[in-house]
Formats: sequence, structure tokens, C-alpha cells
Amino acid sequence: MRSTLSWMLVAFWLLSLANTAVTQVQALLFDTVVVPVLAFKVLLVGTAFLSLLIYPQRRNRHATLITWLVFVCCILASAASVFSRGALPMQEQAVGLLTIYLYMIAVPLFVLTKPLIRLEQISATICVSFVPLALLGLAQYWFNDPIVSTGTPDGSITITAWNFYGQVRAFSLFAAGLDFAFFLALAAGLFAAFLFDPGSGIVKKTLASLGLFLAALATHATLTRIAYLFVPLTVVFSAFLSRRKMVSRVTWFLMPVTALLLGVAVVIWLPLYLRTMNVYWLSDDSLVERLFYWNQGLDTWLHSGPATFWFGTGVAPGITNPDYIIDNTFLNFAVQSGTLGLCGATLFMFAIWMWFRELIHPNTRPETIAFIAFWATFLLTGMFNVSNMTYALAILPLLNCLKDPCPKGAESKLPKNVTSPAPTQ
Repeated sequence: MRSTLSWMLVAFWLLSLANTAVTQVQALLFDTVVVPVLAFKVLLVGTAFLSLLIYPQRRNRHATLITWLVFVCCILASAASVFSRGALPMQEQAVGLLTIYLYMIAVPLFVLTKPLIRLEQISATICVSFVPLALLGLAQYWFNDPIVSTGTPDGSITITAWNFYGQVRAFSLFAAGLDFAFFLALAAGLFAAFLFDPGSGIVKKTLASLGLFLAALATHATLTRIAYLFVPLTVVFSAFLSRRKMVSRVTWFLMPVTALLLGVAVVIWLPLYLRTMNVYWLSDDSLVERLFYWNQGLDTWLHSGPATFWFGTGVAPGITNPDYIIDNTFLNFAVQSGTLGLCGATLFMFAIWMWFRELIHPNTRPETIAFIAFWATFLLTGMFNVSNMTYALAILPLLNCLKDPCPKGAESKLPKNVTSPAPTQ
């Protein structure tokens, strides 16, 4: 039963991450989509809930779970305010909340369940799926042909911004080149962790190097400028953390902040500085458009009255209202759930990041390092996209694998000359 549940969780996780894989296969075989990708998101959360009921476990994660409770209370209070004001139909509000916050809400289902998923399962799933997904993306770029469907009349398949100045972006079996790049970052972080792992043999290091090379090619093929930052940064952070030495709280806090500042410098300042150069990937058109969206979002949040400032509009930009786009995770929190939701969601994301610091020790597994390195880029990508859903989804299987370190003071209860080894994570 445990093995079945673990593989179900991993499979539904991958199919939720590769968010058009199943719909593309259905469209290819049957010319119609019967099972939407939403079904696998529901199955993932439903299987996690069933696992919690069968294999519950108390975990020493009180601080993180308290911040989760604060986060949930904040978005529920905002939702109640929106509903009481009649600012948005209840169905639209529910769709927006679940789309933006579902995986963040689901975190305790994985944290409080006994470890069912093994780290080897995660690495095997990523590595095996990476090769065909990366090769498909490269083929789309090299042949300048989407190969798979880019859209259906009923909207069950919609590929976003796949045509970049006449060149097809690599999107593989994902809904956008950016979503594909998130998967590539996770895979590249894993390959880097194995490459710099002192315990890796020559064969594993060689395969990891080949994987990194293929990930670099596929990342270039996405033609997504932010990916050119967060994928290499994930590799750098993975190599840095592979030292398996405790990092100070200040340095740990500054890692995602440094990534954010680098992103601001490169994505905003550099195109403006080099705008006279006739290079299509340095074009500032998308930047100007994004700045317009940010200004529109700020205006909605700050100048629509106290209720909207504190509790938001309930609208999920780009989802419940496809024509209303913000392209900024934290501004999206503010517009949708107000200052209350912004503070609650950001606090919870940072609490997870600070928790991850405890997991770096001499026995930390490469898989854990890869997920942590990927999470370190959430401020960077969140500045230019609504990406919290992907980050929350990505770490769910890891959260079920983790074992808490030996509680403080427990060492004193051990027999003399016996030390408490750090758990393998």
C-alpha cells in the first residue's frame, strides 16, 4: 500500500508539473481532450489527503506549520471580505484562490504524512522524464516547429507565447517556455548536486555532466530571458550547497535576495541600457509591457479604497480575468488578497526557505540540495512572473521525504560516547 501511494504521488506530481503532457497525448490520439490537467492536480492533493489519513505522523515542524496557519487565516479573511462586499462572484473567487494557493495550502498534507516517497524515486523520475522532454524541446527549437498542439478550440490546450519573433520557443509538453524552464532548473540543480557530490563516482559524474549540457541547450532553446538567470543560478546554488556546511542565517537569508537583485539588474537595467542594440533578445518591448502591468496592479491595490488595500479584489490576474495580467507574484498576492494575503503568503514562503537551512549537513542527499537550490530563486522569478504555484508544487514530494533532525537536548539522553547522527535527507 505504501509503495502504491508513493508512486501515485510521484506520478501525479510529475503530470501536474508537465502541465500539458496528458492533454497533448489525448489530442494526438483521440483529437479531443477528455481528462484535463486539473484532474491530476485534484488526484495529487486527494492522494496526499488519503495518505495522511492512513499514515499520519507528528513532525517537529511547529514554526513552519504556524506560519502556514497564519497564511491560511490571512487568505480566508481576505476571501471573506471580498465575499461580504460582493466584489466578485463566489465561483470565480474560489477558482482564483485554488489556482494561486492550492499547493501552498496542501503543504501540511505532505509534511504531516509518514515518509512514503523516497529520494531515489524523485531523482529517477526527474532523470528518466528529463531526456525525452528536453529532446522534444530542442526539436521544437531546431526545426522551428511546435510539433505538438499549441491550442484547441475548447481551450483545453493553450500554449502561452510559444512564438518569439518568428522563432518557436522550446516548451516541450508544458504550457509555456517558462514552465519548461522551471523543470529544466530542477533537473539542472539535481545534475549539479550529483556532479559536485564527493560521493559520486566517475560514471555518475559523467552522466551528470551530460545532463547539465543537455539542460543548458534546452534552456537556451526556451528563449526566455529570466530562465537564462534562474537556471544557472540554481546550478550555482546547488554547487555551493554541495559543500554540506551550515550556512549562517544572514547568508542564507541573502541568497534569494541576491538572486532578486541580480535579476533586477539584468532584466530591467541591462535592456534599457542596451536598447539601442538591434538584438531581438535584448528588446525591451516585453519589459515596457510588464512595467505597464505592474503600474496597473499597483494602482488597483493602492488606490481602490481601504478594503481593497487590506483584503484585495479577489481577482486572480490572468486566471479569473485572462485580460488582466500582472506578472509579479507578490503584487498578485496584494491585488488578489490584499496586504493581509501578501504578508501571510510571503511569510510562509520565507518560513519554508529558513526551514531548509536546517537540512544542510554532511549527510544531505543531492536530491535535497537540488530542491533547496531551486527554491532559492523564488524571489527572482516571482519578481517577473506569478510563479508561487510552481515552486510550491515542485517541493511537495521533498517535504514528504524529509526527516526532522534530532531535537535539541535529545543528545543528552543518549548513552555516553554515542552521538546522534544527522539524518540522511
